[in-house]
Amino acid sequence: MWFKAGKILLRIIRTPTAIEFVSSWPHLGHILTTDMNDKTDIEHRKHSLCGQMNDVLCYFGKRQSTVKLQLMKIYCTSFYGSVLWDLDHPAISAFCAAWRKGLRRVWGVPYCTHSSLLHVMSNYLPLLDELCCRTALFIKSCLELDSPIVSTVARYGVYYGHMNSHVGRNAFFCCSRYAVTDILSVTRIMVSHNADAHISTQLRASVLLLLELLFVREGVFNCSELSSHDIDDLIDFICIS
Repeated sequence: MWFKAGKILLRIIRTPTAIEFVSSWPHLGHILTTDMNDKTDIEHRKHSLCGQMNDVLCYFGKRQSTVKLQLMKIYCTSFYGSVLWDLDHPAISAFCAAWRKGLRRVWGVPYCTHSSLLHVMSNYLPLLDELCCRTALFIKSCLELDSPIVSTVARYGVYYGHMNSHVGRNAFFCCSRYAVTDILSVTRIMVSHNADAHISTQLRASVLLLLELLFVREGVFNCSELSSHDIDDLIDFICIS
């Protein structure tokens, strides 16, 4: 019996299996492609992000905007695998646009609301800057890692490979965006200061007024002098002007 079982097992082991050739394949949650293009993975993450935002808005749609915003930040900002993307890829613009659409739905403002208002009133970095922060932190951790293989590959890409290396291109993108000469200088505090520098006094005043109107509409503040129709008109005027 054991001899027969051994022959059957040997036959199974020796049976050749065809290797499937595919153009893309998920590995550890990241979609790899034969042409080394991040478009498929970025679009996959964009669809996942839209699904997560829809879940939050579906189950907590009647909550206050600040509660929905906090839930969005907790459950919809993992962006798994984004540190491996090419930051200069055109598909990232659509990914950021999907995030801004979610913020507009959270606040209940018109779909043509200026993106500059959304980031300030949500107290969250523009998504591209958030991705840059995470990528810079990832590259920094690779450079400082104890593993000689990882640190050597990262060091070569940043300081020698440059634009011929995926790591080098992202490092150059971050350094150029924030006007620094070394990727190690890119920190979240620095990026936050850079984003705050583009907030004018007029923009900050518009955001404060818009938030007050939104809170009046939700019943957090009380303003008997304005009707609900007047409040909606004022919100639309600030959002699109």
